[in-house]
Amino acid sequence: DAIAEISKSFMRCGGCGSKVGATILSRVLKQLDVPERGEVVLGLDSPDDCALIAFPKSEEKLSVHTIDYFRSFIDDPFVFGRICVNHALSDCHAMCAEPVSVLALCVVPFASESKVESTLLQMMSGACLALQEANCALVGGHTSEGAELAMGFAVNGTVDAKAVLRKSGAATGDVIILTKAIGTGTLFAAHMKTKANSAWIDTAVDSMLLSNQSAGTILRDIGGATSCTDVTGFGLLGHLIEMMKSSKKCGILDLEKVPFFEGAVQCAKAKIFSSLQPQNIRMKREVINHETVKNKAEYQLLFDPQTSGGLLATVPESRATETINALLAEGYSSSVIIGRVSDYQTEDGCIEIL
Repeated sequence: DAIAEISKSFMRCGGCGSKVGATILSRVLKQLDVPERGEVVLGLDSPDDCALIAFPKSEEKLSVHTIDYFRSFIDDPFVFGRICVNHALSDCHAMCAEPVSVLALCVVPFASESKVESTLLQMMSGACLALQEANCALVGGHTSEGAELAMGFAVNGTVDAKAVLRKSGAATGDVIILTKAIGTGTLFAAHMKTKANSAWIDTAVDSMLLSNQSAGTILRDIGGATSCTDVTGFGLLGHLIEMMKSSKKCGILDLEKVPFFEGAVQCAKAKIFSSLQPQNIRMKREVINHETVKNKAEYQLLFDPQTSGGLLATVPESRATETINALLAEGYSSSVIIGRVSDYQTEDGCIEIL
C-alpha cells in the first residue's frame, strides 16, 4: 500500500520539497510530552522562526554548543531516538556542562503518510524521554523525507567556567579511567551481516541507553578529573590520542584491562569491522609499539568506533579507587582503570600498549 501511495507521485522532491508535511508534523507534536525548561523564552509552545533561550549574563558561566547526527543502525525508532539523545548530550557530560536545549533533525524513510507519522512519533517519543531524563528542553527542529531513518541534535548548554573539564590537562601519574565497555562498531557490523548473537546486541544497546551525565559528575566531584572526553567515532585509541597530545603526555594502556562487550573480540577475530575502522586505524602512527601488538584482536578493537560510548578520563591515582567504586555504584558496571599517564613522549608516538 505504501509503495502504491508513493507511486502516485512520479518523484520524491529534494530541497524543502523533501520536508515532512505540516499536518503530520503537527499531529506528532501534539502527541509528544515535549521537555521544557525555564530558560526557554520562545519554544514549541509558541513556534516561531527561531527559539529564544535566556542564558545567564555572568562571567562565571560559558555557553556550550555541540552537534551530532547519524543514520539508524537498529529497527526500533523509539530506542534509536533515546540513543541519539544520549550520544548527542555526551559531549556536554564529558565537559560537565549542563545541556539546556536541543534542536532536532529527523530524516524519515519514504512511506505512506500514516507510516511516516508513526515512525516520526516513535523516534521523537524516545528522544523526548531521554531529554526529560537529562532535564533538557526540545525547542524545535527540522524533518525531512529520505532513504534511511536518521536523527541528530544541535545542543546548547552552559558550564561553570571554573569547573569545565577538557581533553587537555592530564598530569603525569594520573590513572586513565574508562566507564563503558567498547565494541559497538564491530558488533553492529556483524549484526548487519546476520553474524551477531542477539544477546550481544541487547547488551550493547543497554549500554548505549545509559547516559554519561552521572559519570561526568562523579569523575569531576569525586575523582578530581584532570581531563575528560567521550569515546565515540574515533574509537578508544583515537580519543585517548587526542587527550595525550593536547596534554603533551604519553598514555600507557594496559590492553588486558580494557573492557569489551561480549562477542566483540570474537567478531574482530573473524575480521568483521565497522566501515570506519580503516580510517581510524591510521592513528596507529601514534602507537610506539604498534608492530608488536598489531595482530591482536583486542588491539584492533581500540580503533573501533563507538556509538553512545562511555567517558574516558584521567584522575589522580590517590582518588582512583573511590572514583571507580562510585561509578560502579551508579550503574557504570564496566568502569575500570585501563592505564596511566606518563611524561615519556617521543616523535614515535604518544601511546604505548602493554
